[in-house]
Amino acid sequence: MLDLSSKISSFRKMVWSNEKKKSEKQLYNSTENSSKALSEIKIKLENEYNKYMEKREEFANSRKNEKIANISQHEKTLYNKFKEELLNKLID
Repeated sequence: MLDLSSKISSFRKMVWSNEKKKSEKQLYNSTENSSKALSEIKIKLENEYNKYMEKREEFANSRKNEKIANISQHEKTLYNKFKEELLNKLID
């Protein structure tokens, strides 16, 4: 009986050892696949963020240029009005 018990115990250890190796391999593979997927997603998000920031920067620059142009145009208009007033006073 002892011999049979030891054989069963050895068989269990062998089966459990094989199953443990399989499960560890599956765990490693799933972890590796998850890491690769996360890395790809991270790279994709970083690229999208960089593109978005470039677009926002271009938009901000165009708005800045528009405001500068508006201010410049307003100042020219004020200057021309001032000159016209001076000419009118001179004529009067």
